Amino acid sequence: MTINCRVAIRPDLPGGHFVLIARAPAEPSFDNLTRPGMSALVTHDPGDTWPDRTGRALVRAILEEGGTAFLGFSRMADAFACHARLQREGAM
Repeated sequence: MTINCRVAIRPDLPGGHFVLIARAPAEPSFDNLTRPGMSALVTHDPGDTWPDRTGRALVRAILEEGGTAFLGFSRMADAFACHARLQREGAM
């Protein structure tokens, strides 16, 4: 089962580059961290552009509960590659 989601990218923030994912029709936002509900940060090693199996399972669980997932990258190119894939596929 795929989950329709919305994505946003926030490059060049202190601490890294982030791709935010929320279940449609919700908007992905850092403000979601301070709202009731679930959220998760999934970090990636340099060169990784997509969560591993465990990371994908965590992201899916968060999205199924209506939460927001934050994917953290140390390299901007990796974050943009992930964002482009999510934009292309439109689902997680």
